[in-house]
Amino acid sequence: METVILLTQHDGRGTVGLIINRPTKLRLSDIFPEFKERPGEEHYAFIGGPVGMDLVQMLVYFRSKPANSQWIFDNVYVSSSKTLLNNLAKSPKTGDQFRVYAGYAGWLPGQLEREVSRGDWHVVQADAESIFKKASEDIWPDLIGGSEVIRIKL
Repeated sequence: METVILLTQHDGRGTVGLIINRPTKLRLSDIFPEFKERPGEEHYAFIGGPVGMDLVQMLVYFRSKPANSQWIFDNVYVSSSKTLLNNLAKSPKTGDQFRVYAGYAGWLPGQLEREVSRGDWHVVQADAESIFKKASEDIWPDLIGGSEVIRIKL
């Protein structure tokens, strides 16, 4: 319910995405002891999906493409590079942002299209602000509030 997924891959092999509105209470320094965080600047891991929970990926917002990353839209990239994560921890640049996700959501070829055609999912345009600026609990209602969804209680 009320899950927001950013699709990071959609092609003939299937679809992959990251749930962007399910934070955990785990700080990155809890998961990666070498990740040193300054007090007040802690980063928390997110649940990226039910598949491959031992796999970690990041969404990063950079002015230019970081090494070992794949462009998603605008200045948003996805990466699973531990080197990139370490670099972000050591010397964050003004304006650069990131989120770390454990796991991912995945669909077989054609599966997501069938689910969308049944009305199981709402499709909206991705935006960096929803990923990096909004409180997790506000993402879904803000995105759905902007779409033409009619709700009734039965």
